Amino acid sequence: MDLFAGHTVTIQSHLHRLVLETSASREARIKTAQGITVRPVRDAQGAALTVDVAVPTADGPAWMELDTGNNGPTLIAAHVANLVGVKAGEDKPQPLTMPLRPGVTVRDAAIVRDLILDGDIGRGFLDHWDLTLDLAQGKGWLAPAQQ
Repeated sequence: MDLFAGHTVTIQSHLHRLVLETSASREARIKTAQGITVRPVRDAQGAALTVDVAVPTADGPAWMELDTGNNGPTLIAAHVANLVGVKAGEDKPQPLTMPLRPGVTVRDAAIVRDLILDGDIGRGFLDHWDLTLDLAQGKGWLAPAQQ
């Protein structure tokens, strides 16, 4: 993502496509999309750019990485497991239904692990949505995946 810092991109995970948006295409793209709360995160001592999404919980937002490289189940940190409806201490995948906002819910298998971050949402969710990220403004939108 670091290559696209300062730009707006749309990730169409299911199509294995990344679209670099113009001002006009950005406006057209987000016109019917749903806004989500995101924050750009600098990893690897600032050399890498990732994006976390806010997951509402009773104790405030949990921040989970949006990760197109995760082809497995959603990863949930043990310290937030009960806040998102899964059990810590389970070794096998559990069903996860985790709302990000009204109309946008992560429905995936989840594995609970001891993690530094709150979680990692992968392609089990992202393949169903087109994710638009304004990396200059730190804004994000989701729309049902285009075919």
